[in-house]
Amino acid sequence: MPAATGVRARHPLQRLCVMAVLTSDVETLSVFTFNVSGYAIALAVTLGSFA
Repeated sequence: MPAATGVRARHPLQRLCVMAVLTSDVETLSVFTFNVSGYAIALAVTLGSFA
């Protein structure tokens, strides 16, 4: 991590989480999770219709 951020991560996963927050990937992850939930609901409705 660059010293300018003032954040030190000891575990690689923590480093990835910090980088996601610092590089605005949170918005991308939010859109992804929103879409996945819609697809899951559509899949459940489709499978229920076949049943």
